[in-house]
Amino acid sequence: MNTSTIEHAVAAWSRYTVESSTDPALPAALHAELRRTAGLDPLEAEPVHGLLATLVAKDEDEVVGWAVLVDEAPAATVHWTLAEREADQLANGFPLFLGLTDQELALLATLVDAAATLARDRDRTALLWSSTDDEIDYQLAQALGAAEHRELSRRWLIPSLQFWQPPADIPTARTRCTTVAPVAEELHRYAELHTASTGHPHTPEDIRLDLTALDPDLRADLRTGTGEVLAQLNVVCDGVKAVIARVHHHGAFPLELAALISHAVRELRQGHPEVLLVELTETRDRVLWQALVALGLRVSARRVAYRLPLRAFP
Repeated sequence: MNTSTIEHAVAAWSRYTVESSTDPALPAALHAELRRTAGLDPLEAEPVHGLLATLVAKDEDEVVGWAVLVDEAPAATVHWTLAEREADQLANGFPLFLGLTDQELALLATLVDAAATLARDRDRTALLWSSTDDEIDYQLAQALGAAEHRELSRRWLIPSLQFWQPPADIPTARTRCTTVAPVAEELHRYAELHTASTGHPHTPEDIRLDLTALDPDLRADLRTGTGEVLAQLNVVCDGVKAVIARVHHHGAFPLELAALISHAVRELRQGHPEVLLVELTETRDRVLWQALVALGLRVSARRVAYRLPLRAFP
């Protein structure tokens, strides 16, 4: 987005009015109303911990978006919802447009500007944000003068699956791929791995429920000679794209992970010839990062948290 477009969008801020509330039930009520309008049942909402305020933007009397300001002293974090975009997400499973229109940027800038003012009044030193849309985060940062705070994750891509080959120096390992649901012994092994890799307890039933919800098209794991699972991943196909879900690992070396991913991609290509590209998200995981570099993959996108210093406000 060029400077003239940003100036045009920011000049439209006055179109919206913003109301602030400290009612802890308001975020859930706003989401419930949006779902009701979309013809969906409301979901049980979890309380917002550290809530400082909810800011609601209106265009005349219509609620067009809101932002939840959460305390993370000495800073504050803002999470927003743009009503029309969220309605598209609910109706279609995805937003109809990528990035922000000028009107949406004006709306979001109005909300975040109000959140920044409120956070500054509460003696917070900075306003932080990150959403699930990298382009929106970047557009907002450009409009408000925020800077990158830290990298949260990287998206890696195999763009031409039918032509991709792993490097010749990737070793073999005890890897296995299957499309069959795991049996009790496998669920137990996976639970041990997930507990070790996340630091949080997982039961075999937790794993079964997670796999049922994910409904993977392919499941792959890496094992020791005694059967201990060192790594496990799932692949979900959606048309021409396949997504490798989070790679759980504990005790695996980078080249072993590379062998596991390579095996999974090879099986995917054989079983799903319609798939043209493979995507994997890595969340600040050095071992997995080394494995992906060893496979010759490249980062296609980055998810970044942004920081707006509040002392810069007059």
